[in-house]
Amino acid sequence: MKRILSLLIAIAMLVVAVSLVACGNDPETTTTKKPDVTTSSSKGDSTTSTDNDGTTASSGTTDGNGTTASTDNTTEPGGSGDDLSGKTKHPDFMDVNFNGREFVFAIQKKGDWDEYPIAPEATGEDNIITEASINRTKTVESLYNCKIKEIQCDDNATGYSLISTDIQTGKHTIDFAEYQYSLGRANADLVNFAKLDIDLTHDWFDQSFIDTYNVNDDGVNRIFQLSGPWNLISYDASWMLYFNMTVYEALLAAGKTNVDLYQTVKDGKWTIDVMLGMMDATKNDVNGDQKMNYDDGDVFGLTTYGNGYMNNAIWFGIGGRGAIRDTATNKIVAVSKDTVDVAALSAAIDKASKLVNNEGFTAINSIDKARGSFTNGQTLFASECLAAASLVDDENANFSCVPFPKYNEEQESYYTMVCNRAYALAASAAISDLDNIASFIEVFAFHSQKLLYPEYVNYYKTQVFCDDGAGEMLDIVFKGRVWDMDYLGNMGITAAVAGYISTGKNMFSKAIASKSAATNGKLDDYRANVKKVAGK
Repeated sequence: MKRILSLLIAIAMLVVAVSLVACGNDPETTTTKKPDVTTSSSKGDSTTSTDNDGTTASSGTTDGNGTTASTDNTTEPGGSGDDLSGKTKHPDFMDVNFNGREFVFAIQKKGDWDEYPIAPEATGEDNIITEASINRTKTVESLYNCKIKEIQCDDNATGYSLISTDIQTGKHTIDFAEYQYSLGRANADLVNFAKLDIDLTHDWFDQSFIDTYNVNDDGVNRIFQLSGPWNLISYDASWMLYFNMTVYEALLAAGKTNVDLYQTVKDGKWTIDVMLGMMDATKNDVNGDQKMNYDDGDVFGLTTYGNGYMNNAIWFGIGGRGAIRDTATNKIVAVSKDTVDVAALSAAIDKASKLVNNEGFTAINSIDKARGSFTNGQTLFASECLAAASLVDDENANFSCVPFPKYNEEQESYYTMVCNRAYALAASAAISDLDNIASFIEVFAFHSQKLLYPEYVNYYKTQVFCDDGAGEMLDIVFKGRVWDMDYLGNMGITAAVAGYISTGKNMFSKAIASKSAATNGKLDDYRANVKKVAGK
């Protein structure tokens, strides 16, 4: 499909690098690559192109934070050819000394979407992620003469509410908060990171997140939240496509498919058509009653929990978006006939609909049954968030992951939806020593990049998937993560498309004008609020 989705990401790093001049040091030099998606005020405009965040790896692959998988197959955000281990100070921060200052994080604890610990204590039974978190935190404390403390919160007393209490009472007890369902939050209780002496173009900050939430259409940067390699739960919120390796190997052995799945992905040839062919080869009416029924033991090509998330993930995977940055106005705007090829998007929706209206697909309304399908041999592919994979307790589980398929081979990149369970970091406006906060955020992010994130990927690779190929697939999945304000703000376009995919009744071309107007109204309100909070 020609120029499918002339949408997003085309100038992501160009926008970030130019717009963040006021945020800190000079942007790092990067190399640009031809995009899949073009953001412009008209479909025919030429644009400058970049990869997902404009960063380029000297070897290996990059993720959505500009992170790099080194050639020794160890995944590290930001491994841009330097030899920094994270065990010593970053050379730009050799003089940083916090003189014993304690930095306090308020983190969420509310069940299966608990924030990862910031300052955990060793128990002797910790997994490798917790061990890495302990190592990261103790390293930062030792190198920079500080203490790091966490306060665990729930819905009754969120980190944001504790910050508000500090502001109202003239106290300062909390420095940072991360909380669910708070993406894009901006109010007078929070710090505008763009005003601090922080180089926000560093690759230890998620550039795609910054580009999505930076309100800077008038040239003034306003960034009230950050994400990066310390924010592991945002990676957990990546919506995944799993495959059962036992089922897959049986298909190969029976000659029902000749698709080398990992290699097909790496060759850029993993498309919806290839996936449909593998689904058809897998489906099996086991009891011969001419009805495909999961509870009867029939085998499917694709399963998911029946909550609609997968339809959104398919949409993003084929390059779809609900909101993009318009290069003419530098605003995040709804997709419309002025910014995308509507006919191309509509055709992509039709093809995506074939996946979920295939006899080899079923949505399972029990989350436990849906997650059980990852490993019980009743499906080839299954879809859920990354966090769900870590909850599989079958010691004989034999499954791995691939990115969601492209629309066709002409689409240059794979894309991954960040679902609405993701968090982001905010800082309290009650803080008076903002220079210390700026330096701390930089060093905390850098050492998280070097000491924590690689072990997070290693955990999934060795203890969840138990397959070397999964590490490469996770690199590709994370490289293409998409933060979409229409979806994450529940503004309407993405939800409507999910319905078109599910029902097979594609109204995109007819409805896009009204849907875009509604989303743009919400985006205008958001920008106005952020500017008001920021004093301009």
